[in-house]
Amino acid sequence: AYPGHLTEGIDNPDTWIFRGVMADMLRAYEVLRDHPAVDADRIGISGSDAGLLLNARRPGAAAVQVTAPFWYRLAEMADSSDDFPIEEINDYRRTFPERRDAVAQTLALVDPQFQADRVTAAVQINRDQEGRFANDAWLSPLVSSIDSEVAYFDVTHEGQTDHDANDAWMAGRLGVEPVARTWQGEERGPWR
Repeated sequence: AYPGHLTEGIDNPDTWIFRGVMADMLRAYEVLRDHPAVDADRIGISGSDAGLLLNARRPGAAAVQVTAPFWYRLAEMADSSDDFPIEEINDYRRTFPERRDAVAQTLALVDPQFQADRVTAAVQINRDQEGRFANDAWLSPLVSSIDSEVAYFDVTHEGQTDHDANDAWMAGRLGVEPVARTWQGEERGPWR
């Protein structure tokens, strides 16, 4: 249930609900990778920085695209953010101040910085130099931990433009033609 999902059992890695969520993510990747209709050499992972954790634990994807860092330095991010769902962590820590260290230890288990040296795929990270949590200074420890190729995409905050650019990068890494997400009648919209 939301709110509260992020912090369910968070003071113990064995009971934290996201232990199961992450396990489901790993298993879903294994099913995808092993499906006979899938070209295992052209798998791309796109989304939050959980994709870095996935690739560190299940190598083989050709590309990982981090469209939004979330798990990276999450305990520290919560210290200076009141955005949902991060605020759930702050609410939990205010309610149970004696569990603050336990929460930090649990969150460190899913911080991709600590497993980034195992990432094998090419990586693209959406960077926002004007933002608090996706600028060079914030991302530097993570990026320096990744041993594979890392590229940045500087977000424009123009949804379609950013989506098209991200999709083009992923398509290029996978050796396929990019396709715009917009459609005009029966014809595909112009590629930008």
